[in-house]
Amino acid sequence: MEKKYQLTRAIARFIVGTDATDIPSIVYEHAKVAFLDWFAVTMVGKDDPLVSKLIQFADLMGGYEQATVLGHGLKKNVSTAALINGSASHAMDYDDTLGVSVPVHPRQPSFLLY
Repeated sequence: MEKKYQLTRAIARFIVGTDATDIPSIVYEHAKVAFLDWFAVTMVGKDDPLVSKLIQFADLMGGYEQATVLGHGLKKNVSTAALINGSASHAMDYDDTLGVSVPVHPRQPSFLLY
């Protein structure tokens, strides 16, 4: 096995081998709070000037309308919608100021695209 895939395989095996009952309830509660925080800052950030510019850019570029741009009632291609949603979610997001360190960023705008 190539060394560059070892970590990916280890993570995949962990995910596949983990049963939902093995996950502590506190983790689920934290995930709910993180999701609500992400959604709230995305709705606040949806009108940020950068988001408007990215939507205009997406209009110029065209593409298959397959993924939702949150808060705007429209769809764009997957990669553009992820960029727009990610930008909206960071416009008013101050998670890095809380003094809490996490190894993975808790906001994942791409999972809501479809």
